[in-house]
Amino acid sequence: MRKVLTPLITLSLIIGITPLHAAVKAGTKCAIYGQTRNINGKEFTCIKFGKKLVWNKGIEKAIAELITPWGSMNNSLTYKAQTLPSQKPKSLITPASNLANISQCKIPDAGPLGDIPNNPQRHFVSGFPIYPERTKLSENPTIQVVPVDFSDLQGSSAPALDLKDVTSFVSDFYQKQSTKVIKLNWSIPEKYFRMPKTLAEYELGGEFFKGGFNGDKTFSFAREAIKIVDSTVDFSSSSIIAVVVPPQVTRQQIGGFVAQASESNYPFSTNEKIYLMF
Repeated sequence: MRKVLTPLITLSLIIGITPLHAAVKAGTKCAIYGQTRNINGKEFTCIKFGKKLVWNKGIEKAIAELITPWGSMNNSLTYKAQTLPSQKPKSLITPASNLANISQCKIPDAGPLGDIPNNPQRHFVSGFPIYPERTKLSENPTIQVVPVDFSDLQGSSAPALDLKDVTSFVSDFYQKQSTKVIKLNWSIPEKYFRMPKTLAEYELGGEFFKGGFNGDKTFSFAREAIKIVDSTVDFSSSSIIAVVVPPQVTRQQIGGFVAQASESNYPFSTNEKIYLMF
């Protein structure tokens, strides 16, 4: 099929007779990557240290709950709908002929076409012009979700159900940020697609701002996920791809996320098209 250029925006059961808490100590061997244990008010997580799996130092339970990737979402922001006025304003509206040209209000972007000519990144756009590769939210774009799981992090529910809070939050966020009606369409497969390797083998952990997080490995993982679903998922009507994993994932398993927009050197190819919004 001819490609067209469009915008890119196990559970394992361990059965044994060892007491539950006996081996949970910082630096000692553990069995399942990403597994957690709550001991005396601390949450310990099984992490990869070199070629071994060991328990980390543990963090206070209250703090652990605050940094849970999906669990903290519902408490982070609150939006209140505005009440539409019932009366017309008493003051007169200034005639358009007396207003300055709107171009004066459009702050130039500091990227490749702005004041920092050596900045190659187009996805950090915060001014004008808006690059033509960007998805236009006012055109009610479709976001194609690519749900994947692993033998050591299995999905136990339908992806749409797992993502219900996320999709509602994102849709509501953009609608309340805009003066126009915005409707995001979510295309979500009925099941998770199994990745060929364990999550631990993809090495997606590490703190983004503290070092250890490897963006290139995350991009490679995303491309592999897209390739796996490409023969099943029809990407023709969507303009944004979102690769997601089961919600019980921890920050130790996936330490951050990557996103690209309008970067021609980071395309994501499918049978139907090339995406620049991810």
